[in-house]
Amino acid sequence: MSKGHIRRRGASSWELKYDVERDGGGRRTVYRSFKGSKRQAQTELARLLTQAAQGTHVDPTSSASKNIYAPALNTGKSPRRSRR
Repeated sequence: MSKGHIRRRGASSWELKYDVERDGGGRRTVYRSFKGSKRQAQTELARLLTQAAQGTHVDPTSSASKNIYAPALNTGKSPRRSRR
């Protein structure tokens, strides 16, 4: 069973902290920031905990999520250079 909690960061900003089980045993702590009401933050944390329990949680730093977002991030434009 995964555990988690929320912490207020600002007027309407929250830190969601929860644990995800690793394949070899143990756990990894994940932190997410969320903007909205406390009730919305609690709902989002419940959604993330459900995903972690079902095994459908996607780590945004994993290579799978990078492949999903790569087409949106690759616009074909070269980076801007600053003038000196």
